[in-house]
Amino acid sequence: MRFIKPLWLTHGGDKKDYEAYSCHVSPDGNRLVTAAGDGHVRIWSTEAIYAQGEYKKPKQLAALSYHSGTIHTVRFSGNNKYLASGADDKILCVYNLDPNPPTHTTFEPGSNEVPPAENWRIFRRLIGHDNDVQDLGWSYDSSILVSVGLDSKVVVWSGYTFEKLKTISQHQSHVKGITFDPANKYFATASDDRTIKIFRFTSPAANATAHDQAGNFILEKSIAAPFTTSPLTTYFRRCSWSPEGNHIAAANAVNGPVSSVAIINRGKWESEINLIGHEGPVEVCAFSPRLFCKEPTTRANVDAKGHTVQHSVTVVACAGHDKTLSVWNTSFPRPFVVTAELTAKSITDLAWTPDGETLFLSSLDGTIAAAKFEVGELGYPAPLQDNEKSLSKYGAGRRVGVIEGTDALLLEESSKAGELKGVQGRMGALMGDGGSTNDVTVNGNAGGVHTNGTSNYTPAAVAADAADGATAGQASTTAHGTVTDPNNARLERLKSRITITKDGKKRIAPLLVSNSSGLAESTLSRPQLMTGAAQGTKIDAPQTIIDLSKPYDGLPKGGLAALIFGNKRKYAEVEGDEERRMERRVATAGRNGAVPIVENGPEGLTLPKASKAPDETEVPAALRPAIVDPSLAISQLRLAVPMVRSIILRPVGGVGNTAVDGSDAQRTEGQDEEAIVLETRNASGPSRTGRPQDKEPTRISATRRGQALWQDFLPRSALLVTGNHNFWAVGCEDGSIYVWTPAGRRLLNALILEAQPVILDCRGWWLMCVTAVGTCRVWNIKTLSSPHPPVSLAPVLNIASANQGPHLTNAPSLVFARLNSQGRIIVAMSNGDGFTYTPSLHIWQRLSESWWAVGSQYWNTTDSSVGNLHSAPRLSKAADEDNDLNLENVSAGIIPLLERNTTTQTLVRGRAYYLQRLVKSLLSAEGFEGFESSVSIAHLENRVAAAMTLGAKEEFRLHLLVYAKRLGAEGLKGKIQELLRSLLGKVFDGEDRAMSDATEAGQGWETEGRELCGWDREELLKEVVVILGKHRDLQRITVTYARYLGVVDGQSGDQNGIMDLKRSAFQLQKAKGIRLQPLILKKRVTTTVLLEAMAKFNLLEDSPFSSSSSSSDSLSSSSTFWSGASPKPPRWPLSRILPTPRFTMSKRRTAALCILALALLVWILPPSSWSRHKEPIIVPVSVLRPASTLAQPEDAPDPVRWLQQNSHNRHAMNVRSIYPNIPSPNKPRAALISLVRNSELEGLMQSMRQLEYHWNRKYQYPWVFFNDEPFSEDFRKATQNLTSAKCYYEVVPEEHWSLPDWIDEGRFMNSLEYLGAIGVGKGWMISYRHMCRWNSGFFYKHPRLLEFDFYWRVEPDVHFFCDIDYDVFRFVRDNKIKYGFNVAILDDARSFPSLWSRTRSFINKHPDLIHPEADLDWLLDPLNSGDYNNCQFFSNFEVGDLRYFRGEANEKYFHWLDQGGGFFYERFGDAPIHTLSVSMFVPKREIWFFRDIGYQHDANRHCPPQAYDRCMCEPTSIDENFYKLVPLESPQKKPADTCIRQFLGGDWLKKKPGWTQEKELAWGGDGFHGYELDGFGEL
Repeated sequence: MRFIKPLWLTHGGDKKDYEAYSCHVSPDGNRLVTAAGDGHVRIWSTEAIYAQGEYKKPKQLAALSYHSGTIHTVRFSGNNKYLASGADDKILCVYNLDPNPPTHTTFEPGSNEVPPAENWRIFRRLIGHDNDVQDLGWSYDSSILVSVGLDSKVVVWSGYTFEKLKTISQHQSHVKGITFDPANKYFATASDDRTIKIFRFTSPAANATAHDQAGNFILEKSIAAPFTTSPLTTYFRRCSWSPEGNHIAAANAVNGPVSSVAIINRGKWESEINLIGHEGPVEVCAFSPRLFCKEPTTRANVDAKGHTVQHSVTVVACAGHDKTLSVWNTSFPRPFVVTAELTAKSITDLAWTPDGETLFLSSLDGTIAAAKFEVGELGYPAPLQDNEKSLSKYGAGRRVGVIEGTDALLLEESSKAGELKGVQGRMGALMGDGGSTNDVTVNGNAGGVHTNGTSNYTPAAVAADAADGATAGQASTTAHGTVTDPNNARLERLKSRITITKDGKKRIAPLLVSNSSGLAESTLSRPQLMTGAAQGTKIDAPQTIIDLSKPYDGLPKGGLAALIFGNKRKYAEVEGDEERRMERRVATAGRNGAVPIVENGPEGLTLPKASKAPDETEVPAALRPAIVDPSLAISQLRLAVPMVRSIILRPVGGVGNTAVDGSDAQRTEGQDEEAIVLETRNASGPSRTGRPQDKEPTRISATRRGQALWQDFLPRSALLVTGNHNFWAVGCEDGSIYVWTPAGRRLLNALILEAQPVILDCRGWWLMCVTAVGTCRVWNIKTLSSPHPPVSLAPVLNIASANQGPHLTNAPSLVFARLNSQGRIIVAMSNGDGFTYTPSLHIWQRLSESWWAVGSQYWNTTDSSVGNLHSAPRLSKAADEDNDLNLENVSAGIIPLLERNTTTQTLVRGRAYYLQRLVKSLLSAEGFEGFESSVSIAHLENRVAAAMTLGAKEEFRLHLLVYAKRLGAEGLKGKIQELLRSLLGKVFDGEDRAMSDATEAGQGWETEGRELCGWDREELLKEVVVILGKHRDLQRITVTYARYLGVVDGQSGDQNGIMDLKRSAFQLQKAKGIRLQPLILKKRVTTTVLLEAMAKFNLLEDSPFSSSSSSSDSLSSSSTFWSGASPKPPRWPLSRILPTPRFTMSKRRTAALCILALALLVWILPPSSWSRHKEPIIVPVSVLRPASTLAQPEDAPDPVRWLQQNSHNRHAMNVRSIYPNIPSPNKPRAALISLVRNSELEGLMQSMRQLEYHWNRKYQYPWVFFNDEPFSEDFRKATQNLTSAKCYYEVVPEEHWSLPDWIDEGRFMNSLEYLGAIGVGKGWMISYRHMCRWNSGFFYKHPRLLEFDFYWRVEPDVHFFCDIDYDVFRFVRDNKIKYGFNVAILDDARSFPSLWSRTRSFINKHPDLIHPEADLDWLLDPLNSGDYNNCQFFSNFEVGDLRYFRGEANEKYFHWLDQGGGFFYERFGDAPIHTLSVSMFVPKREIWFFRDIGYQHDANRHCPPQAYDRCMCEPTSIDENFYKLVPLESPQKKPADTCIRQFLGGDWLKKKPGWTQEKELAWGGDGFHGYELDGFGEL
């Protein structure tokens, strides 16, 4: 070993070297980066460090000083693209290397810094920690960056966009170390809470956001045993993962009283080995990235795949407080290298070079040195294939292949562009993988959900309408996620519903109604451990439409019980054989292989008896009279029969069947007054004749609002009732079913069943009945027919496995049996299985089971049902008339519903405990390396097949695309080829297949024609090819498809002509009875081959291959197979088919010309043009004023002039901190206000620190804090310590934070359930409704605020980036500003569907209150009938005039909305209400856009242009936050222009010449990048 310590390799100071805290080597091994207490990140040349003689090249390549404090950690990304650093200023900086030469230095003039040799630039500043950043790490594929710090947080950032994906707060103390699994499945964090926590993750996609990563990064294991008494004095706990993925070396462990390094085994996560020898705590461990062998790798010891046959070992280095470096390998129990007193102070970091034979270290004494091992000293490095082989059993990814050519490169760029589309400037994931779409579809039904006042439905009515059709005998299947995050446990208390106690009083009982993340997640089967393939896709299924009949709450808890009669007969009772010796004798003989001869008689199985003469008086068994129903004697299945209830109510559009025994006091509870109620009254009194069989008839009556519509009588007791707007049906205890029309006319004679009905259900014109013997029948009442013969439920009740069992067997309970709009039976069982009956196959098919729930990575384990909930009552007649769905919505939502039932029955209730243990053990078992991947792919295939079986159009496309992504990630070429051929269909199949299938009409994947499950095959194929295009090792397969689908631009001439050519080939096959060879996807000369074939049959008049030519350029559709109207064949001009001739050259010449052109461009352009923001275009500040067609009053204030005259802190109170009681002359009466809980103290302190630092420390405005409960003493002390201004702590009055008297509590709870189910943000939170209502109409009435005229709203967990050099409150007062904002957004239309209709009715009633200069045009969408476009000011940042809000107009408007109940029945927000209010009641000039104040709240981030000199943020586009808050599942449509541009108007709406939105969308944009002003250049 050679120890290298150059004198120049330091962070030098005036008197001594600064402490070095971190070091790391780049993946190419050419650079060493170090961090120290001087606040500089220094990048060194490793070549210079190794050099022994004079070195003339630059030694220090760059020095970066973007941090304001000590830098604790630096790390290169695995793809060698980025460098990240973290410091005690709580900020992470990400740098990238600019290939251009450096043009400036980051150091002050006169410093001794060496000029940089490389141009490293700051790329991102990441703000997410509240205390020092202590360590960071990149995943091995560079898809995520994880930082840890002294705030106990683990923050996960996207490695593509550097958006914060998740903040994990699992640790209870400082987190000081992070390491990644080389298989890219886990990362581990080490903390002073004396634990190492293992988190499981799946690499997110490029367009991933916090919304779709809520289920990722899951805690797998918390390890505490080796650290129970570890000291808390170490500065770091840097652990390391071994290169083959088997072990973690954990620093600062203990073995009794001795310091040690714990080696933690993967899978079991236990520490069985400890490295003992260090005298002090170990702070850092580092595994060498290579495996080592005893002998050099030669052909003799390498197998055919390049893997060494030698035993390999790993090498790990350890160092810490004792200033000693030790190096170990797995072959020896002792270290083979120990260097004591290597440094004067603790060693802080270790870094290996990529070859694994050089180790760098850093120390608190400033030492930065290298230990270079000689060849063979550590062993001989094994081939890298050995690493990959070791990691493959953990599912590590494949190596990236070589690009296949220019077409492959274009396809790869197209694929990646699709993923990154929408990420630049906004959250791309909210727009979906395919970018923005103007027409949002719900299961293929554009405009299926009406919003913005265009619909008469409320959300409750929409939910009821989505599940139209009556259901009897079914359990509720309303599904929501299960709260699993301990940080959200407090939210459970806020979720509740109304229940009726025995004494008739209403009570609120706890009820779980929503996913725990609170991020408006889809209730679709989104994976807990999402793979990269599953990211960025559209959500699983529309949540407003479920194509099933209504759930019914009349079934017993746990489902309808069932018994199975097995074929195995019992042994006959033999007198004197009490010990059952005969039965044991037969069993013993059977175990030994003998088959005893027994008789199967009426009494069971008996041994053969001696023959005897028949008794002439004995009646033969065959002639004995039957005493049971033959159907019962034959059936092997029994289902529980419902009790006869005295009263059964069935309202159309109501809440479901309601049974009341003995009293009808509650029968109208929750029912709509307009609903028609079918009431069934069974006989309950004594018989009038004295005979028990002479009961009173059952009364059937239909009523509306208490008025009788019709009535009828039945001689038998009724068990079940169902109905809808098409018919009514009643099932009786004798097995008969009666059917009436809506007017009460008997439609059919009684239908006689073989047993009592136990479930009666209807959907549209379909009626279903399940009998007590498990027979399931379906009828179409309209056509008086049945789609299939009676079907037995025995197969789905596991009769196959119980067939040879004991005489009686408990079967799984029937949770529900329901119908979809096509009469398909959907069944869910208590064992978690879900089935459908397929009439075309005459068989049951299993769609969901617990196997997928436990083994698949795509299963959402947080999604389960919540129990028996009633649907909301109907509020419109139209709701009952829309029973039948569109074709696009057939079977919508069935697959997620069945999977929720599986989650509820197996995972939530613990029935899959042993199966989970089995699967978990298999994940690390020998021979099951690809188990998890195989099960996950099989689960996706099951979903795709289920969607095709049910005909669920939208879900089929969704699951198909996710499946394609996973196949691409796994590189399964065989399945990919088969999938692409199946999507393409039979158009280009080979001759052999054509001949064999000529007379058979295919179904499913083999369907003839251009459509597959309602989608155009070419469109599906194009989407799949684009998804697969980024995988280089698949490009030999995908590029050929891409050429002919037009994905690769300019490769096949006129793409429309190619499509016509394909269609013509298909028609040619059908018309002439020939089969073209499958050359379309195999040869580049396919076009010519097809033309030759078509010309042969005279289909081309213009072809050079035909016998005669024509100059016609028109396309004629005239053959018999084309239109059936003319004997002439169609003509295709060559101009539409043949590609345009092009100049061609060799690839070398092409590359040489490109390089030459690039060099000329660099030489011609001046250096000033290389940087985007070097010399920004200055746009007059006047353009920030909103445009108005009205003339400005002469005395109107000029805000721009005021800013020019009063900036530079003219009104700052410099002596206020010394003399706080000195009054300020003419100071506005204003305050900073915040509605905050005690638990949000940490987030509020962050907000206060930044606003105080950037602004309020200079102006000393008071803080007013509001809470719905008294503030704690800790809260008061902490906040008062952050400001020298006065603080007030107020409690919101109870009447402002409670349910008003006019609100129907039941309807309110249904609204919570519904909005939570469809994924509306915080739609399930009661407290959020109160908060929105208080901020809309009560905050300005609080007694404390009556002494103030202006307010600035401050939320917890927000960031203020910029120094504000003027008094904001003086600005709004002097310029008569009523309302100020700095972010304008588009919100989810589902939150407030009736807000605009209520607002319009207010305007019609109070036209006198509308300001004459009001401007509502920017809020109205001309593309949507002039309705509200849902644009709004983001009210989390707002500065306003309290006197305006207390005014008559705003007060009346709020009262009008409040009386309508929109805050509780929907989810009215304060942001749209404030926006509509100020837009109606004040002129536009009194609303101000605070463009100069940098601000961030969650995903919404605003940073002004030209912010480098006064802001800690990167400038954002003016359109940055336009669409960020709209979730994927929302039907919200984007307006023609972004919200902020519509508000500003004027020049901001000007488009570039020749730009059209259609063109940009066609090129992969989002349609909002064609503006002349980009929002970066204005002041």
